[in-house]
Amino acid sequence: MITRSSGQHVFIALGTPWIDAVVAFLEPRARVDPWIMHGKMAIGDLLVTVLDTTPRTLLCIETVAAPFDGTSPMEVDERPYELHGLPTVPELEQ
Repeated sequence: MITRSSGQHVFIALGTPWIDAVVAFLEPRARVDPWIMHGKMAIGDLLVTVLDTTPRTLLCIETVAAPFDGTSPMEVDERPYELHGLPTVPELEQ
């Protein structure tokens, strides 16, 4: 189970179209930018990456490694939280 620390914020990155998001996730140098994100993120905040599939699928959960305001590349810790399979958002909501 992942728990949020006091003062830690959680943000959603929606990858759409999902196939471009998978390409960008697997190859960060790819020339696609499928991510929709809002808000200013601080070091230690959590980023939940969701693919725009039907139903929506959780790809990973990562910790922000550098402040992010949308004007620079996103930096996350090297080790994302481990997920077993690709859970769907409805499964997590239960």
